[in-house]
Amino acid sequence: MTLEPVYLAGLLLAAFLPAILWTITIRQVEGRRREPWSRVARAFVSGGLLGVGAALVLLQGALWFARPMPAAESLLFVTVVAAPLVEEATKPLGLLLFRDADPEPENGYIYGAAAGLGFSAVENVLVEGAVLATGSLGAFVATVALRSVATALLHASATSLVGRAIWAWRYEKAPAILIVPWYAAAVLAHGVFNALAVASTLASLALAIALAAGAWVLVRRAVKRLDAAAA
Repeated sequence: MTLEPVYLAGLLLAAFLPAILWTITIRQVEGRRREPWSRVARAFVSGGLLGVGAALVLLQGALWFARPMPAAESLLFVTVVAAPLVEEATKPLGLLLFRDADPEPENGYIYGAAAGLGFSAVENVLVEGAVLATGSLGAFVATVALRSVATALLHASATSLVGRAIWAWRYEKAPAILIVPWYAAAVLAHGVFNALAVASTLASLALAIALAAGAWVLVRRAVKRLDAAAA
């Protein structure tokens, strides 16, 4: 299927609208001193542009490394190991490039989630566009449904962990080494989610959705708890 303007518009809407709505919801969790829209948008864009761009470059190395492997093992390595390691390192890169004018502990979760959702939106354009180009509207709709909820929330929740660690380091005098265990937790969650998604059974997909949704609930609770503690 040729991506004519109407299809392109539909693709961009399907890719970006859910991510933008999830970004709005996490920003609104705070009851006081909410983050400026301009900075939330900046985090979103940084995850989408810098995060995806850096990940595509680094994943080329992973593809080269996996080339001698059998096809099934190569897919598992890239999807379950390499992609989480690379993406959880690149998604929050933009958070290091701007300063929080009104730092609060929960801000790391919010900006991290926004960066993860920006990454998810741009990745959706690539993945959903490839599916749409095959001409299968059914497969496209199914892909959009899964990625708009489960994949988006996984990206947001995982990167919010790294964002929280970055904020603790930059604004709370925590040692930089603290980022490592939070990054490891993000990689682990991402890897487990991808493993479940690759399995492509109804049970594994249900577990993947539950993992992503559960992580999102925990992040929202953490933001609320920290926001209330500072009141």
